[in-house]
Parts: sequence; structure tokens; C-alpha cells
Amino acid sequence: MASKIRKEEYSDLEKELDIEAFAKSILKFFSGVSDPRLSQNQTYKLEHIFFIILSAMLAGANSINQIAIFSKSKAQWIKRFIPIDSIPTYGVFWWILVRIKSEFLRKLLHEWLETLPGGLKNQILAMDGKCLRGTQDSATLNPTLHLVSLFAVGSGIVLAQQPVGNKSNEITAIPIILDQVDVQGAIITSDAMGCQKSVMVGENWTEKS
Repeated sequence: MASKIRKEEYSDLEKELDIEAFAKSILKFFSGVSDPRLSQNQTYKLEHIFFIILSAMLAGANSINQIAIFSKSKAQWIKRFIPIDSIPTYGVFWWILVRIKSEFLRKLLHEWLETLPGGLKNQILAMDGKCLRGTQDSATLNPTLHLVSLFAVGSGIVLAQQPVGNKSNEITAIPIILDQVDVQGAIITSDAMGCQKSVMVGENWTEKS
């Protein structure tokens, strides 16, 4: 009985209102961003493309192909919120996500998150380091690229990244990353390496006395 009551707490009307607010926040923010594409390549507005991309990411898409599949399968739902006659193709999403500089994309997505009520407050942010497969170049003796990232779990967005020499250097990267993002009020998770007192110090994210 308790489980039935719990399901009714979040009504269909509340869901619709939240989706509408989500759509409006994306369309309003990205409509003010200067479009880096040539005019002949602007068949779809930038804010419309980002609405589809972010909707797909929140639905679990983690690749350009999955975003394209989501956009086709949810075409009627998408058209409820943005005035488009046809759904963008894989190539449109590829251009936005590959040709635009990753740092610029991260900056945009971070700024959009901060426009939401409460910013990152009470959001779960995961700190983790990963080796990127295929980045080692044996010909030039370049080592495998190791990145430490701060990841917004709820939205699926990488807020900041810092390259390091190897896993043992993750400790030095964590304060640098946390000083790039206003994380006050957020819940940050990390492995044991990142939970040392010497790491938990920063100018822009620790409480001021």
C-alpha cells in the first residue's frame, strides 16, 4: 500500500511541468549562444539540437549513434517541444559534438547547469580517473592518456577534466578540477585516493570561515 502512495506523489501533471521547464531552460540558454556553424549549415537551430542531445543523454544515451536513435524513436515527443518538420540526422549531431571544441562544449553545458534552480546544489558529482584506450602511441613513445573527470551523475555531463601522467598523480588533479567548478552544496563521490585531507582543500569550493 505504501508503494502505491509513493508512486502517486509525483503526478503526471508534475512530470509534464518539469519536462516543459527543462525544455524552456535549454531553449532559452542556447538561443543566446553564438552559432559556430556556417549559415548554410544551420538547417536546425542550435538550441533545438541541444534539446535533443540533452534529452537523449538524460534517457541514457552515451554515444552519437544512440542520440540519433533516440531522436528517431522519440520524434513525435520531440516535436511537442520544438517546431521542426524533420528530425536531425546522425551527421548533424556528429558535427556539433565532434567539430566543436570539447572545452567550449563543457563550458556551455556547465553554464547551462548553473542556470537551473539551485545550480549544482544537492546534485551528485562523481570524481574518477580513467585511462583512454587507443591513446598510446608506440611510434612516438607517448604514454596512454589518463584523465581525471568530474561527472554530474543526474545529467550525464562531464563538468571538468584534467590530464595526468598516471593514476598516482590523480591526487594533484582533484583540487585543480574542483577549483574550476562551483560545487558548493553538491555531493561529491570519489575513490579512497581522493578522500584524503590534503586533497580536500580548495579556494573556490570549500566553506569560507
